[in-house]
Amino acid sequence: MKLRFLAALSPLAILAACSTGRDLPNLSAGVSPAEPSVGLQPTGYSSPLGDYHHRAPVEPVPWRQINDKQAPGKGNAS
Repeated sequence: MKLRFLAALSPLAILAACSTGRDLPNLSAGVSPAEPSVGLQPTGYSSPLGDYHHRAPVEPVPWRQINDKQAPGKGNAS
């Protein structure tokens, strides 16, 4: 039983010996916010409803008509 336990833990001990104590690289992107040369980005109020346009329900039209109006040939259906 002890031999099986030792055999199961030996790969963990070997892998633990392979690890190093190096510091991780600095992965932060950009310049520090504390840097005075960065400057400030202008901000302003923008309404969440700024681009809202009321659209009332309309009667359905045949899809072929809508497609022909939006087609690059503007109604040149074959």
